[in-house]
Amino acid sequence: HPDFFPVNVMNALLGGLFNSRINLNLREAHAYTYGAFSGFEWRRQAGPFVIHTAVKSDITDAAARETLFEVDRIRTEPVTPDELSLATSYLTGVFPIRFETTTAIAAALSVLTLHGLPEDYYDRYRDNVAAITGEKVLAAAKQHLDPSALQMVVVGDPNIVRAPLEAMQFGPVLLYDTQGKPLA
Repeated sequence: HPDFFPVNVMNALLGGLFNSRINLNLREAHAYTYGAFSGFEWRRQAGPFVIHTAVKSDITDAAARETLFEVDRIRTEPVTPDELSLATSYLTGVFPIRFETTTAIAAALSVLTLHGLPEDYYDRYRDNVAAITGEKVLAAAKQHLDPSALQMVVVGDPNIVRAPLEAMQFGPVLLYDTQGKPLA
């Protein structure tokens, strides 16, 4: 995708790194979870964007609100130079260790073929990441994160989570059993 690098850096800041906004908010500021992460699943066609965490049932709504707050914030507030430096330094720094095994190298080569990437894609990867600016991150967030298109899947005790989630007015709360059958 032409926006791969800005989107990848934006996601690192939002939830792709341990020091990401979502993880710092849910883990460090509120102690809701041990970890919270986000990521795009890159495919030949559109793939999902997922944010995931595990929290106790009684704070599910609060954690969901904070997560949605961070999605909105990455779309509206510029990232700081320190945040941007952290993300780009991490992504460029860990890049070489992605190719430590023959299996990893074979997988990387298959990605080139599968996605029709140029032969020098990996040679230019770190320069492409380092070239991302805060403005490009904000533009990528505005273009590729649409809060109105988000869906929330919650696994928990419906007697505890249903009413608070309904009160959020995020959307209709639908209940399913463990077999995927709708409940009343």
